[in-house]
Amino acid sequence: MMLTTHSLLLSILLYISLHTAATATATAAVSDNPPPLFIFGDSLYDGGMTLYNGIAGAGAEFWPYGETFFKKPVGRYCDGRVIPDFLAQYAGLPFPEPYLKPGVNDYKNGINFASAGACVLTQLRPATINLKRQINYFLKIIPKLKEQVGEEEANRLLSKAVYLFNIAGNDYVTLFQKNLKKIISPSQKKLFLNQILGNITIHIKTIYDIGGRKFAFQNVGPLGCMPSMKYMLRFKGTCKKEPQDVAKMHNVAFVAHAKTLQNQFPGLLYSIYDFYSSLSSRVLYGHNFGTLYFIYRLFIFKLPLFYFSFIRILDKV
Repeated sequence: MMLTTHSLLLSILLYISLHTAATATATAAVSDNPPPLFIFGDSLYDGGMTLYNGIAGAGAEFWPYGETFFKKPVGRYCDGRVIPDFLAQYAGLPFPEPYLKPGVNDYKNGINFASAGACVLTQLRPATINLKRQINYFLKIIPKLKEQVGEEEANRLLSKAVYLFNIAGNDYVTLFQKNLKKIISPSQKKLFLNQILGNITIHIKTIYDIGGRKFAFQNVGPLGCMPSMKYMLRFKGTCKKEPQDVAKMHNVAFVAHAKTLQNQFPGLLYSIYDFYSSLSSRVLYGHNFGTLYFIYRLFIFKLPLFYFSFIRILDKV
């Protein structure tokens, strides 16, 4: 997915807001090395993890993946770079490597744990690398990081790092998958939301307890506009209302929840990228951003109704 100038700037601002807060009082902030990026999430941030996860056919190994930048599929679920790649490039960091890639053992600049299909709730999509597994992978690298740079420097890097999250969209997609012939009540949606927020809190606290203080979140996108969601619900319009409302419910609740976490955990800094609004405007008003092409290619994996769609945006600029 080629980001438009506006979308890319929003992503960069998200990163700057956290990095600046950490270095504003430093006398030599300009020469300071960029903070490491530790990335958690699903296919929107996947840098190749699924290629090494052993799920047959689930890796982004086919055309048109990678065609615009890498000129070949490299495990990213888009035609070029994903948002963590843009942030790393801007900061002067190498592209974040997927944790499971053979030979990856240098963690000083961070690492990418995000994997396609990942959910917050562990009982959903068990064949994928859910958020809990990603956090466990993160905990495994800490002793190795301390071996590489020493305990004091490792602790400094972990405190300085930005922890980037894009997660929960697949949880809600699965909720609809499991209730195709049922009406999902408001109380069910609320309970599901609270379970997601509760589990995310546990994982944020885990990172906080080892010294992490700077968190960046991408909110849930417009689920009702996803080609896969519309196909699943047999909807022929632009965006299906119920999934849209669920995504908005999550995003509003998460903003309030993030403020609560900041009060609960002293020193915690966070920023939220409004992916929902950014992508919605491109879906609904694509003519304002150039020629918008939706390439529908549905892949069916071991997980029922687990599809991937491609969105390509050709910029005017």
